[in-house]
Amino acid sequence: MSIRLEHVCYQHKDMKGTEQYTLKDINLSIEDGEYIGIIGHTGSGKSTLLQLLNGLESPTTGNIYYNGTNIQDKGFDRVGLRTKVGLVFQYPEYQLFESSVIKDIKFGPKNLGLEPLEVDLRSYQAFRDVGLHEKYLDASPFQLSGGQKRRVAIAGILAMQPEVLILDEPTAGLDPVGRKEILSLIDRLHKEKHCTVIVVSHSMEDMANHVERLVVLYDGQIRMDGSPKEVFQEETVLEKYGLSVPSVNRIAKRLEKDGYRLDTSVITVEEAKEAILECYGSRHM
Repeated sequence: MSIRLEHVCYQHKDMKGTEQYTLKDINLSIEDGEYIGIIGHTGSGKSTLLQLLNGLESPTTGNIYYNGTNIQDKGFDRVGLRTKVGLVFQYPEYQLFESSVIKDIKFGPKNLGLEPLEVDLRSYQAFRDVGLHEKYLDASPFQLSGGQKRRVAIAGILAMQPEVLILDEPTAGLDPVGRKEILSLIDRLHKEKHCTVIVVSHSMEDMANHVERLVVLYDGQIRMDGSPKEVFQEETVLEKYGLSVPSVNRIAKRLEKDGYRLDTSVITVEEAKEAILECYGSRHM
């Protein structure tokens, strides 16, 4: 599986009817099994990019290829694409509308025309995969907590067995416990299902701790693309784009300025702990 964008532009009309670019000359290749984070300040084009990836929106110019096939080709199955490239919206309420959790999860596979037994097998497996308690099977999805609603929305996508899982701000509005649970779930799905995962988040800490590749959007263009460690070393550049680095990285740099021989490339708490222990050991040798 691969997704490739070549010179993709997307335009929209502003309140005055003037054409404005949301995305400009996007060139991006996404390979099978990658775990990618997309960051950028509000209005940078993140959500539009996600909707282009699964065919909900079409580029104004440029081409998007899924497994080598141009999704703009006449007759291309856009509905089929969305079963393979599943998108979980920032607000799960946009994807929940059935009277019970299990009915909501079954909606997608039912529309694939699968046999009832296959629909049941996929749906109950997806329900188990996202870690929901059995007592919620027949509950109304609208009576659930924010984190539980997200789990149901993710399960509805998983039941269609996508090759790519896209999540727009999956932890927005959650408390620290709910945030940790959702991120752990995404990590586990990436590892166990071997699917490509693409996550948009405003949390630099989440990006540092979970994704393997980071794409930075600014003013509708890709400005940086590399590992989190590579991207977060460019603090001055990120500040220009309205972004920051993880807190532990800032702390490490402050300690280094104060005379501690500390590794300033750390971006996670675990890395910072190891760096501090190493620094402490060297100061007492």
